[in-house]
Formats: sequence, C-alpha cells, structure tokens
Amino acid sequence: MLALVQMARAPRPAMRMTMLLTLAVAFTLFALVLNASQAQRSLDVAAYESGADFRGNLPGTLDFQSVSAVTSLYTHVPGVLSATVGYASTGDATGLDNSDVSMELRAVDARTFASTAIWDSRDSTQPLSGLMRLLLSQAKNAPNKGVVPAIVDEATVGQLDVAVGDNFFVTFSGLVNITLGFQVVAVVARIPTVNSSAAASTVSSPGGLLVDYSTLKAVFSSQLTQRLGQFANSSNVNTNLPLNYVWLRTRDDARALASVRAALNSSQLGLSTLFDRREIIDELQHDPLSFTILLMLSIGGVAALALALVGDLIASWLSVRMRRGSFVVLRALGANARQVAALLLWEQALVYVTALVLSVVFGLALIKLAVPVLVFTGLPAKGGMSELSTSSFYLLQQIVPVQVIVPLSIRLAFVGLALLCLLALVLMVRAALGPSMIQELRLNED
Repeated sequence: MLALVQMARAPRPAMRMTMLLTLAVAFTLFALVLNASQAQRSLDVAAYESGADFRGNLPGTLDFQSVSAVTSLYTHVPGVLSATVGYASTGDATGLDNSDVSMELRAVDARTFASTAIWDSRDSTQPLSGLMRLLLSQAKNAPNKGVVPAIVDEATVGQLDVAVGDNFFVTFSGLVNITLGFQVVAVVARIPTVNSSAAASTVSSPGGLLVDYSTLKAVFSSQLTQRLGQFANSSNVNTNLPLNYVWLRTRDDARALASVRAALNSSQLGLSTLFDRREIIDELQHDPLSFTILLMLSIGGVAALALALVGDLIASWLSVRMRRGSFVVLRALGANARQVAALLLWEQALVYVTALVLSVVFGLALIKLAVPVLVFTGLPAKGGMSELSTSSFYLLQQIVPVQVIVPLSIRLAFVGLALLCLLALVLMVRAALGPSMIQELRLNED
C-alpha cells in the first residue's frame, strides 16, 4: 500500500523509468533475434544450395566410368564420409498453357544419396531414406514401362498439373535431344540445389525432378537403342548415360577439410562449379553489408540497454535521496529495516515487472513485423553460388523461409536486468537507512 501511495504521489519518475526500460529492452530483443536469425539464414541457404558438404561437376575423364568406380575414387579421399555420383541436367516440359517449363533434373545413386545429402523437414515431410527406398522399389519395372519413377517438387506440380501416379514427358537437349517419360511417385516441398518456388509469380520458376541414376540410365539406354535408326551415324552414338555430378559428405575437422579441398582442386578429381557448404557459410556470415548492418544494430542495442539500466539505477538512487526524510519518519514511527526494504522492493518490482512485460510485448511485435523482412541472402564472392543468375537469386529469397531464432543470449539480458534490480534495491535500502534519525530530524536543535 505504501509503495503504491508513494508512486501515485509522484508518478512521472516511475513512468519514465518504465518506458525507458521497455523501449531499451524491446530494441535489444529485436537486435539479438535479428542477429541470430541472419546467422541461421546463412546456414539454411548454404545447406540448400550445396545439398551436401560439397557438390560439383565431375571432370570429363570420368563421364562414362561405372558408378561404383567413380564413387570409390571419392570415398577414398581422406576426410570423405560418403559420396554420391549421378547426372544433373536441364530439360523442357509442356505446361498448362502449352508453354515450355524448364525442368531441373537430379539423377542420383539412390543407394548412397540419403547418407550423403542434407535434407530437413522443410524439404520433405518424408525422410530422405524413405524416398530413396521408394525410388529403388519402383526401379525394376521402369524399363518395361518406359517411364522413370520421379520425385517432384511443388513447383512442378503447380506448373504441369500432375499428381502422384501421373506421367509427364521432358525433352533433354543434352541427351541427343531425347524425350523421356517420368511417373510421379512422391511430391516434396522442394528439392535442395533446385532453385524453384511454387509461389513465384514475377519470375519464371523451373520444376525439380529427383530420380535414381541407374533407373534413368536403363530407361535412357532402352529408349535410345530403339531410336538409333533416326541417326545418320548410329555407331557413334553412346547409349550410356554419362556421369557428370558428385555430392560429398565429409568430416568437420580442419585437417579433413584441407585434404578434401586439395583433392577437389586436383587434376584427377577436380570439380568445376564447386559448392563448398562451409565456405559459403563463412562468406555469407562475413558479407560486408549484412555484417555492417548487424554490427550497428548490436552496438545500438547494447548501448541503449546499458544507458537505460544505468539511467534507471541513478534515477532510483536519486528518488530515495529526495525522499530520505519520508523514510526517516517511517523509521521514527516504528518501521524497521526489513519493512523499509520491502517497501522499496515493491516499488522496484512494479517498475521492472511492468517494463519487462511491456518490452516482451513490444519486442515480439517488432520481431514478427520486421525480422522476416530484414533478414536477407547475399551472394558469396567465389564458388558455384557466386554464379547464380538474377532469377535464381530472386527465387532463393522465397525458397528458403526465414527462421526466427531466439538466441540463448536473451537469457543473459534478463539475468542482467534482475541483477540490476537487485543492485538498485541494495543502493536504495542503504540510501534510505543510512541517515541518522536524530541528524535528519534535527532533534539536537530542538
């Protein structure tokens, strides 16, 4: 009751302290969450664009070797845990309005891809291992049917109007201009490394296909063998599907990474258009623009919170100094030190709890409105990702959703706030109980 009466008699200092803390804490929460969300964005984008720890185009000398032979070459590199080789290409399908729809093909070794690739629940609700088993289970009858079992993304479903069980055809100019049939066996939200978006409206978005390489090779060879008569010099036509891509899963230690990077830059195993997930993360997190913006926000948030805490501490001490006579009167009327401390504790608790509740409300509103808009994706200065086209870069902003991350450092901010409240209380109690009642009431002059 006394705490409320004291605050009601002079409400402005308490209101100033509350609002100062509210705004400072809310802005600090926003700055911390934005920093953590931007850091997570770098991890998500690097994982999506790489699809594994490393990926890239195989050297031409390995085009027509066997899958097991090429896989063995890369798995024997020190530091490599798993390798998947396959074929990556682009083609065209016919869309709903009879227009050509660009398709991105990823033909992988389904036996090893699940242990090599990086997928998460946002890519597919089904685990990648289950999807690969599904492709392998459909492989036996594919050559007889003349269609390749395929996992497609939502962009493909929207542009071709297909569902599970439907067939569609894609023409690949890189495969002697052959048209192959595909059957949808599963639909996923997105296929990592394929920059496509079902929500794209202003930029043409390609569709994504994920198939088993051996199945695609069998169907391709069967179809091509039947059409050899169309070629003037059919003896020069190779009916084997080339290998042109590799995905690698590696260890994280520096020695292993150095070994893998050296091998991938060598003449025998060197990859072109190399995507290095860890290097992309490092480049994105040290992007000059984002680094400068986040640094300024961090400094501003920490400075605002520090000034607010120091200002409230001084204001609390001055408030007690100005009311020192009132506390002496309370002590003269019989209030003991514990009761005076309880009075000051109630005053501080009302200010800090109110400020804390309001700061959380304002901070959450600011985070929800601003963080998804301010978090952005840059491009690294080197590597395969630096070569993305303008349309792919635009689609990338939509493909990978922004994750709003609440960092553990926020707990430290609240712990610091509690410690400051305790410190303020100790200073106020000392200021209130310090003066002598005789000297303060001037009894020696009566």
